[in-house]
Amino acid sequence: FFFRSWRPESVPTGAMALGKYATFCAVLWTTLFSQHFGSASECGLSTHTLTIDEQERTYHTYIPIQVCDNPDDFVPLVMALHCFGGKAKGEQDKFMPVADAYGFVLVTPEGFGSQQSWNGRYCCGDALSQGLDDLSFLEQVVHMTTSMVNISQDSVYVTGFSNGGFMSSFLVSSGKRWVRGFAPMAGHVFKYLKPARPTAIYMHHSTTDKMVNYNGCCRDQHCCCGIHTKTCVSVPHIFEKWLDLNQCNGSHMFDLVEGEDGISCWTGVACAANTTFCAHRNVVHGVWSHMFPMVIQVGEFFVRDTCVQHGTWHHNSCRCHHGWTGRHCTVRQDRTTQPFVMTLSRPRPRARATAPEEPDDGPNPFIYNKGELSQKHMFMLLVLVLTGLVCALVYTYTAHPVRRAIPSAVERSN
Repeated sequence: FFFRSWRPESVPTGAMALGKYATFCAVLWTTLFSQHFGSASECGLSTHTLTIDEQERTYHTYIPIQVCDNPDDFVPLVMALHCFGGKAKGEQDKFMPVADAYGFVLVTPEGFGSQQSWNGRYCCGDALSQGLDDLSFLEQVVHMTTSMVNISQDSVYVTGFSNGGFMSSFLVSSGKRWVRGFAPMAGHVFKYLKPARPTAIYMHHSTTDKMVNYNGCCRDQHCCCGIHTKTCVSVPHIFEKWLDLNQCNGSHMFDLVEGEDGISCWTGVACAANTTFCAHRNVVHGVWSHMFPMVIQVGEFFVRDTCVQHGTWHHNSCRCHHGWTGRHCTVRQDRTTQPFVMTLSRPRPRARATAPEEPDDGPNPFIYNKGELSQKHMFMLLVLVLTGLVCALVYTYTAHPVRRAIPSAVERSN
């Protein structure tokens, strides 16, 4: 109908036609390309939405300028989860300067509903009571982000405060293999830790926390927001469990900051993954929602872990195996590491309000690219082919045929 509605006298011919056809094809290509990849050029902070459990959810991505300036590099991704009642902006204010300093992509999702909560198994709010599938939501967020920027293989990290800490640890303990490391702050699931593999952990908690008790949340040691277990599981006990999970040969303690308001840390020895816990003294729970004193160290913890894969950490920078030196080892497309590509698992049935004793590990949602064309490249190729077909179709339907002159009667007689 579109082509038939064109009037023959309005169709350009000759060089003018060729120029207009070329313009049409260029506009079509640009439109289709920008619809799928437009967000990839959105340096800085951008907002996105998706639907999970018939609920529209929001998340934000922050892409530092140095990442946009080097689109062929594969960089780490850090997801920061806010507390119960908080907002993503609080995590952005803390971690965006760190993302600029170390050159990683920052993702800050929003919690569910007016309470801005996460279903972190033990905590909190409407997300927990309604059995929201936040595991699938965060999985989708990572999937969407990896489609708009190159993320290093095996370099996705999660951090969170309070309810966000519970959510980050629930994500790891549920067997999500695509999480390489996490840094929970004032919140961690207590039982059924089932990571898919040794996982880097940088745990932080205040010894005087009254909202999420350092010695555990149970009937005798009350915590906020209905957080409780049948038996008290202290934060040091959780750390000991991680020492075992990460195959450490004991741990050693050091005072990071001395004094009554200081910080004491323990780090595992000869672990399969970096295992560190820091106990902060005399810190009120809510302070960390907008200001965390070791946010730079958390960013460096993730970057160092990325560096371990492709180089060695030396004088506050990564000395890479292929010669480049920087905050972390970026890997260009002609190097051995492939981009981080995944396919999502089938949606799980909506969880019940009361979580089962054993979390559903589910299938591994990611597959690594072994050298095939990535999803983005396949889409680009498909759009290019379709654009050529459309342009050829337009030209075929609109170009005037070249009419041969009808010979005169004299010419025919000759």
